[in-house]
Amino acid sequence: MMNDTPSKLYKYTSPDSAEQIVANSSLQWSSPLIFNDLEELQKVPTLSPSIEESMPLFIDKVFKCAFISKKKNTAQYSKEFAEVAEATKFAIKQGIKEQHLRLSFPKLENTNRIAQNLKKLVHNAFSIPQLRILCLTEANDNETMWTQYASDSTGCCIEFTPGTSSDSYFSNAKKVDYHAAKPIVGSAYDMLVHGVPDNIAEKAIDAIYYAKPPSRSHEKEWRLITSKPDENGKLFSFHEFNTQDLTAITFGHKAEPSFIDNLSEIAVQKYEHIRIYKAEKIDSETQLVCLR
Repeated sequence: MMNDTPSKLYKYTSPDSAEQIVANSSLQWSSPLIFNDLEELQKVPTLSPSIEESMPLFIDKVFKCAFISKKKNTAQYSKEFAEVAEATKFAIKQGIKEQHLRLSFPKLENTNRIAQNLKKLVHNAFSIPQLRILCLTEANDNETMWTQYASDSTGCCIEFTPGTSSDSYFSNAKKVDYHAAKPIVGSAYDMLVHGVPDNIAEKAIDAIYYAKPPSRSHEKEWRLITSKPDENGKLFSFHEFNTQDLTAITFGHKAEPSFIDNLSEIAVQKYEHIRIYKAEKIDSETQLVCLR
């Protein structure tokens, strides 16, 4: 997945959350268990051909290797495949007929171990209770998001500039992909024969955690994900950011004057470089008024 992080990332937020973010220079990273989108993390990636579809091809390959009389270089094969091929060759030498061996393949311990390892890698890239996800967007002018995430425009939209500080975690954000199809992360046949590639876990993670249905594409979302094994019982964590990373605040057009004054006062004291705006509805169009 390419990762050309936008020059600006935004967080829509309610008045109460905004004060916590600005005052503490920290953001809440949430467990997916409390996400309000029922389709979140439901696209379990798949292999094509699947494990079941690959088994006949896998068995053919085993016998092809087993019947080769000369010593064959097995470096190109996985350890499990080489063990199955060697066991098959031994069984043939003992006079066991090929058709009987073929019927026994689904019961072979090594074959089942390969299949189970593949399923575990693809379906359990991360343990969901341990995950912490920070959702951001590259869009600061989306009416739907102002309504849904900024308390019907009474909150604000906070701007972060990735890379402003040397320790900025915003630079590591990955873009969410919007698609309806179940993602394919590899070929089960190739993995059964040659082993599981090093990047399969990363592909599975991208397919599960950086994917949403097309109906959400207006969000133009970017995500940061981490795992907190020691926080299994918690539903969120707070992570501080460098004060240089927060570069602007835009208040919604329905924001209360007291909220604007209070948050602006906190922001000016903590963020010397801060720019502050107020969205205003002028002739049915939203325009930004610079407050600082």
